[in-house]
Amino acid sequence: MFSTIGDAARAIAAGEVSPLEVTEFCLARIEAVDDDLNAFLHVDAEGALAAATEATKRTGPRGSLFGIPFAVKDLIDVAGMPTTAASEVFARNPAADAPVVARLRDAGAIVIGKTNLDPFAYGVFTEPTRNPWDRSLIPGGSSGGSAVAVAAGMSLGALGTDTAGSIRIPASFCGVAGLKPRNGAVPVDGIVALSPSLDSCGPLARSVEDLAVMWEAITGTTPAPVDAPRIGFAGDEVLGEMDPEIAGSYQAAIALLGEAGIELVEVELPDFSAWGRPASYVLVNEALTVHRSAGWYPDRAERYTEEVLGNLRYAEDLPAEKLAAEIRPLDGLRAAFHDALGGVSALLLPTTPLRAPSVEGISTDPKLRRKVTREVARFATAVNCCSAAAVTIPWEVVDGLPVGIDAVSRTEATALGVALRLEDLAPGVGVPPEGS
Repeated sequence: MFSTIGDAARAIAAGEVSPLEVTEFCLARIEAVDDDLNAFLHVDAEGALAAATEATKRTGPRGSLFGIPFAVKDLIDVAGMPTTAASEVFARNPAADAPVVARLRDAGAIVIGKTNLDPFAYGVFTEPTRNPWDRSLIPGGSSGGSAVAVAAGMSLGALGTDTAGSIRIPASFCGVAGLKPRNGAVPVDGIVALSPSLDSCGPLARSVEDLAVMWEAITGTTPAPVDAPRIGFAGDEVLGEMDPEIAGSYQAAIALLGEAGIELVEVELPDFSAWGRPASYVLVNEALTVHRSAGWYPDRAERYTEEVLGNLRYAEDLPAEKLAAEIRPLDGLRAAFHDALGGVSALLLPTTPLRAPSVEGISTDPKLRRKVTREVARFATAVNCCSAAAVTIPWEVVDGLPVGIDAVSRTEATALGVALRLEDLAPGVGVPPEGS
């Protein structure tokens, strides 16, 4: 029926379709494809239909997301739906929405269900979920369920969280748009934390235009007009090794922007491989604090997955002097990154250096998984460490799989403004082929 929020909203406003019909369409998509894709942990069909029926009867002023179904990552509280963080460690049944959910509902959106993720958002795989472009591949994580729900047409928008790429990585792998806001730009009340100094919550949708609509509903801010952007790009030596399809797409994107008359400048940046190790120490230390404070660890240690438990135990045994030494390089890295951002409207980066790995190729060995995680999140991690804003643009399809490009900036308004301009130039991704 519709693939974008904008198309659906315009059709609803014109009376061509009702909120109930749009919601029924999304629920039918879930029924048709989610047994294979496993994007949802909980679907509230009854609640969504009731809200859509009420919206269909409503007259008078309507919000910007009136009648639009959206999905919520199962770290984020939705009244009347369980929050589990895809774990067996805890489950809560909140009586109230997280503020970010409440703001979308205030704009007229309809919650359709809760989406899958890596347990406690600790990973880049979301392995129970499959990539709609190729079901043998992972969707990325940790907001994999949210990205798949949007890509496969089961939801027109979704909420995710991002600690080291967890919105942008699955958005890129699944061919959708995603916004990683600055730390603190969105209230985190009612959201299970992973690493509070790195965490953020943001939207995923089919297009940057749709992200902008969701972002305005969440924060009241709109994209900044960018008439003559100055775009920074990174050199090969700081980017490091990439899959050839990713490297080729990035270079082609830079060339395309130049042909369009956009000012381009190569910026000096720290080597992106320098971020992963110190960031991982920040993450494990803060995660341990979160889980201890919640009373989950060590009291419920037997309920954790081996991977999450291993990380918590590692942090527990970590000497304070080693922690301080490991995270010390971040001060210099941040200063250099902020200097680079200060001279441009936005920095253009590949979202990930790798294409989506196969499910069968993902090791169960914790050390190897950490290595893959750092590689997949190589570019994304820097943005979280610097509390910058980034928009992943679904740029193009290469050999049957989507490739994402990031616009990174100092504010969400500028990142969105630049991304809107670049989206108009992008070859585009479209929708996954049915039955992939």
